[in-house]
Order: sequence, then C-alpha cells, then structure tokens
Amino acid sequence: MGYQLSPPMVAMMNNEKWAVIFGNGHSSDSGYAKLFILFVEEGLDGTWTLGSDYLKIDTGAGDSVNKNGLSGVTLADIDGDYVVDRIYGGDLYGNMWAFDVSDSRTNRWGIAHKQGSTTQPLFKATDASGNQQPITGAPSIALNTAQATGSNDPNILVTFGTGQYLSTGDETDLSVQSYYTVWDVSEGNRDRTHLAVRELEDTDGGASRGVKTSATAIDWQEDYGWYFDFMTDDTQEGERMINRPLIADDADLGPVAIFASMIPSDSECAGGGTSILYTVPMLTGLNPDKPILDIDGIGVRQGTLLNQPNRLSDLLYGSKSESTGLDGSNISITDTNLDTNSARTGRLGWNELVND
Repeated sequence: MGYQLSPPMVAMMNNEKWAVIFGNGHSSDSGYAKLFILFVEEGLDGTWTLGSDYLKIDTGAGDSVNKNGLSGVTLADIDGDYVVDRIYGGDLYGNMWAFDVSDSRTNRWGIAHKQGSTTQPLFKATDASGNQQPITGAPSIALNTAQATGSNDPNILVTFGTGQYLSTGDETDLSVQSYYTVWDVSEGNRDRTHLAVRELEDTDGGASRGVKTSATAIDWQEDYGWYFDFMTDDTQEGERMINRPLIADDADLGPVAIFASMIPSDSECAGGGTSILYTVPMLTGLNPDKPILDIDGIGVRQGTLLNQPNRLSDLLYGSKSESTGLDGSNISITDTNLDTNSARTGRLGWNELVND
C-alpha cells in the first residue's frame, strides 16, 4: 500500500456484500496503480484472503522506478438499485480508469475498457506537448442528460482536475495542468483530441475570469467532453487541482462542477498558497448564465450539492482566496476573506481526531 490522500468509500456491491473501496495510493512498493475492494464482514475472523475476503484489481500501469498509484475513487450506481456498478479513479500517470463491477460474480469484475485482451483507461490526461498530468484528487460524476445512449452504455460524465502537491519541488512546478469532463460511453482510451477545447481569459485588468466567449457548443456526436488548461494568455502560474469537485444539480444548467484550484506558494513560511473557486456547467464547459452560489450562506441557488463531503471553505487555501464563476457570463474574481479576525494561513478546513 502507498500513501492514502482520499477517504475510502463504503457501499453495497453486486455480490450482496458491503465493501470498503479505495486506490492503493502513492509510492507503494510495487509502483503500480491498483484498486482494492475489501468485503467488510469477511475480515471478522482476523484473516484476509485475496480473492474471497478482498479483491485487488491491477491496472498494469506503473513500474518500480517511476512509481504510479491509484488515487481516490468515486462510485456509480447506473441502474438506480443503490448498488455499485462502476468505479472511477485516476493515477499519477494521468490515467482515469473505469472499473466494471456490475456482475454478481466477482471473477467478472475488472477494468471496463479493453482493446481485445489489452486493458485501457477511460482517458489519458496529457498537456499539449504530450506530458503526463498526474491525477491526485478523486473524480466526481453526473449523468449526461444532454445525450441519450444505448441501454448498455453508462452515459456518465466524469469530471476531475490534474496536478499534484506531494513531493519536494511540487511547490515550484509550473507544468501546465488541466480540468477535464469526460463522457464514459462506448470506447475508452480517449485523450484531449477527443474533447472540445475551452480557454480561460482574464478581463477588466484581471478583475474577471471566464471561458472565452468564442468557445463553441459541444457536439455530442463528435465530442466526448471538454477541457481547459489552467492558464491565461500563455501565463503559467503552477495552478493545479488536487481535490474532488463538488457537483450542484441546477434546474436549468444541469450538473455544475464546483471546485477550487491551488496555486502553491514557494515560500517556506507561507501556508500553502492561494485558490481560485470555479463553477462550470458540466454539459457545456462554458460560463454559467446565472448565479450558482449563494455567497452569504455558502449554499447553492436552485439546486443542491450532491455528495458534498465538506463546506466549500474547506476546499480553499490561504486566509484569502479568489472566487471565480459566481456571477454568470463574466466571472468576477473577488477576495473572499474566510477569517476576518485573525491572520491564519494554510488550509482552512480540518477533520477532528478524537481518542476514546
């Protein structure tokens, strides 16, 4: 096992057993990205037997030198029976994997996409030059309500960002990272050439940021989602995404991704850097044409947050964080002071550990 940066998931599986599901994490001894599924009741005897008490699905991506690892995962119930049918997770090589666990027989569980007998990821994240973009945060998912598919297709939009903040040197890394929404339908092994391109721009002297208005609508007959790079006017600030996005279900826009990027500080005395908070409709990848967030109450207008593990403030870095995507077509950037009574820095969210 490697280092775990995301909480495990617990759910009922199609073999009628409760399971704990997680990626093997980063810097494991093997260096390969693997998915673990532990059946909770099977461990009561104190012995864990591979194949019966727990399963280990190896993606085959990695090696012992340039070590890989599977990050946090997200679970999908496709048929509405409250049982997991599909699992999504990304790795340090930039692969977003889809695992099919829809059969009642566990020996048929495995990687969803294949070319013959060769397994393939759903998507490979690389920059414009072909450099791998690590995925360290868990993805989020939503149904693609813009397009009907065949009954055997999952028809799921998988949304996630790339970048890492794990090792020495990451704080000064200016590699271009990106945000993706990828449609899981039919074949896998997609890359950015299969997606519609969006570009960010700063306007009003840096007071506003949004997707360029020249971006065209998605053609779901040709495109398998959309993406944008975390850069404006070819300026690279080291912006990246290391958290799971939140999803708001809006009555007009459909699922809206809400996420905070991170721009690390290279100062040893700083508390992690700054953030930019984005709200982007998943069906279009364009600027929202209406307010999405209720800033006063940190809530959502005309919708609810789905799978919300934390308050929005838990996603932000620094005592002040830039908020973007809040006012519609022109996305105003405002200083959101998360603590006006002190000069605290660092991540303003935590989990309390209580010893019995």
